[in-house]
Amino acid sequence: MTRPLWSLIASILFAGVLASSMAIAADEASRYYEDALVRYERKDDAGAIIQLKNALKADPGFLAAHMLLGRASLRKGDYATAEVALREAKRRGVARAEYAIPLGTLLLDIGQQKELLDTIPANDLPPAIQLEVMLLRARAHLEMNQYPQAKLVLEEARRAHPREVAVLAMQSLAALQAGRGDDALKLAEEATALAPSDSAAWTSRASVAYAFGDLNAALGHYERALQFNSQNAEALLGKGSALMDLRRMGEARQVFEVLSKVDPNEPRATYLRSVIASAEGRQDVARALLSEVVNLIDPAPRGALTSRSHLALIAGLSHYSLGSTVKAKEYFELYLRFFPTQAGARKPLAAIYLAEGDAARAAATLEPVARANSNDPEILSLLASAYSQLKRHQRASELLEEAARLNRDPAVRTSLGLSLIGARQTELGLEHLRNVLKDDPGQARASIALALKALREQQPRKAISLMDAVIKREPENLAALNISGVAKAAAGDLVDARKTYEKVLAADRNFDGALLNLVKLDLAERKVEQARRRLDELLKRNSDHAAALYERAMIDASERRTADAIRRLENLLDKQRDHVDGRIALINIYLDSGDLENALKQAQGSSPSRPGYIALQAALARVQLARNDLAGARSTLSALTRTADFEPALQYKIALLQRLAGNPAGAAYSLEKALQGDGDFLPAKVMLGELELAEGKIDAADGRVRDLLKSSSATSAVFQLAGDIEVARGRYSEAVKQYVAALNRGAGADAAARLYGAHVRTGNKAQGLAALEKLAGERKGDVQVRMVLSSALTEAGRLKEAKAILEALLKAGDDPMLLNNLANLQMALKDPVAQHTAERAHALSPNSPVVLDTLGWILVQKGQIDLGLKYLREAKLRDPSNAEVRLHLATALIKAGRKEEARVELKEALSRSGDLTVGERARALQHELGLN
Repeated sequence: MTRPLWSLIASILFAGVLASSMAIAADEASRYYEDALVRYERKDDAGAIIQLKNALKADPGFLAAHMLLGRASLRKGDYATAEVALREAKRRGVARAEYAIPLGTLLLDIGQQKELLDTIPANDLPPAIQLEVMLLRARAHLEMNQYPQAKLVLEEARRAHPREVAVLAMQSLAALQAGRGDDALKLAEEATALAPSDSAAWTSRASVAYAFGDLNAALGHYERALQFNSQNAEALLGKGSALMDLRRMGEARQVFEVLSKVDPNEPRATYLRSVIASAEGRQDVARALLSEVVNLIDPAPRGALTSRSHLALIAGLSHYSLGSTVKAKEYFELYLRFFPTQAGARKPLAAIYLAEGDAARAAATLEPVARANSNDPEILSLLASAYSQLKRHQRASELLEEAARLNRDPAVRTSLGLSLIGARQTELGLEHLRNVLKDDPGQARASIALALKALREQQPRKAISLMDAVIKREPENLAALNISGVAKAAAGDLVDARKTYEKVLAADRNFDGALLNLVKLDLAERKVEQARRRLDELLKRNSDHAAALYERAMIDASERRTADAIRRLENLLDKQRDHVDGRIALINIYLDSGDLENALKQAQGSSPSRPGYIALQAALARVQLARNDLAGARSTLSALTRTADFEPALQYKIALLQRLAGNPAGAAYSLEKALQGDGDFLPAKVMLGELELAEGKIDAADGRVRDLLKSSSATSAVFQLAGDIEVARGRYSEAVKQYVAALNRGAGADAAARLYGAHVRTGNKAQGLAALEKLAGERKGDVQVRMVLSSALTEAGRLKEAKAILEALLKAGDDPMLLNNLANLQMALKDPVAQHTAERAHALSPNSPVVLDTLGWILVQKGQIDLGLKYLREAKLRDPSNAEVRLHLATALIKAGRKEEARVELKEALSRSGDLTVGERARALQHELGLN
């Protein structure tokens, strides 16, 4: 059949268009591939992967792109993408010689050793590739503990490639793994003799020396290995580990930092860097590194964990250090299931069982290693804890005495003290640390542990003294200097704190902990631009620095650039979803802005297996409190009390929230648990006194305070409580003395307000105002104290002076509460700008009940009743317990002619009011309008 001319023309045109479009797609794919290849060669794997995906989008059958995508993803540690790409390349017909090595490596990395042995034979391959495949197959046998099969493969490889040093090196490592140390040494020496310039050969020989405990020889061999290949990851790892064992921590840190650049996906290097950072007192860095470790290992297939013992172990240790004990327990139990004879996981796993109250499992976990190694004081002390919980007190005492008798070396005794603290035997552990310092003043680890405890207990001077001893002994100990700076800042010595941080940075400009502490100091001194510049410089050097991103967002939040702060925090959480402080900051921003739904969304969904579970549950309780869900908050906090065990600081925070939730009994229970964890934890003792006082148990509270005042370490909180007790007894002049003592020890605006109140009760309002003015003059940077002074001046009728204080504070930048208070003063002074000021506050904090109330009330006073009611109703809905809001709403309703609704609001105002003035005004309004 003859086709019409127009059809023929159309088909020709269509074919041309198709061919042209295919050519364009292929050209586009090629350009993407070539760019990807350049990126891959300069180790920009992330960029290469993006371009390869673009290439495959343009041409899905592009085999080279599939292969390179597999290689780049494998090197980046993205096993899922690598597996899909390499299997697709194999499916599409790529030759075995091309895919054998990358696919075999992948299968080893994901724990699929059997599949490698079944599907990637070594025969019929070019010699060089055949050798690599034989070595991969030998590794697979070794990882499956099939030493005889591995030995046969390596012997076959040796026959086929007698001059290949890589075979000798692996034979040496295989012999070492099989416990044949002499054979391992002989083979390693033969390897270095055969190839004296081969990096892998020297690495093998170093590993044998390391296994024999000859650290100096091992270090020398690793350095030879790196001389011939500075990128040898195994040699870098071994060298760093040897340096750590030789206690040359600074050098070890430098080696591991190099290794992290050579192989960013090596979790062992990251974990050991965290260990060093922790030992140096850089806890924020240590936690960030531990988060990197779990982010590297958690996505790994289970097979990889069961074939590489170190992965499960360091994942467990990392989760354990981050406080995620559920996940840590899972890893430790997996580790022991496949490697039951190795002791590495037994100590932390036993500590977890102890924390869970399962002393029987803890003892069962420890007893095998205690029998095999009865000279390990940490094992003995943990086992003693287990026996103590099982009420086998005699045996527990014997074990503790034996642990203390073993090895009087200060470092070992410090480890024992820290171990006892970790096992919840806080007092005994602290006693060990104090005894270490008696015998060895300035010993760094013990001093740092005690200094950090002193800082938690608000005793900065003690921390400074401890760090001074360390610095005198080790002037270059940057960790001690940094902690000393923190303590000086806490003690109010900001000038010396700044000098200390600058000294740290002069020695190591990349000591980010000190830089961030300087940022915090800048912010405390209101040097915001300086802080912003430091953070921007740090982020320019490391755009993913979590702590810097967080602090940068906090500056935005403090300057009420809420949208910018939210954007930065969301960016931070995209990069590091387990950044607990970032998520809590986001929750706080939503809470401050009254966006309770988004706050709840961010606070929900945490699980015990994720880092920061306890902190996020506490945030959830705060959100529930903001939503007036007191029952929900109490339920959350009760569960949290059980999870927090006997951790003093956590239980104290829970107690604070329990008080807000109207559950003093729950608060007391948390505080008792805190004191079980640390009998000297002062904040818990003070709050118990506050609870007793609130219940009217004045004598009990007084007795407690008298005991606390006898201590030389009594804090400002103790004196403030003593003042509250004097107020409760009606001894206001004595209360004034106690509040002054509290302020002299660093107490803040709360104590200042109480001091003013005590003066007022003695009939000396003028003296109270003078005291506040003097304090505000001494603490020019303390915004809260100046706000207290403004409120006192308002109460005294000195409205213009009160207004001037707020206006001066606002020169540093708009703040919704300052603006709100200023609007109230302007309204009282009949200043026409009051409404504008209230609107500025509302623009910054549109969901704040207090701000809504002020704006609504100003509008009502100006006769804009309906508009005022809109804001007042919203304020009530957001804070129904606020009697002042209900009184204002009732007044507005009366003006609008809605007396019945006003009657309900006045009744609610009276039932909820703890403020006598508000109550009197509500009753007067009831009586005036006949609404009783």
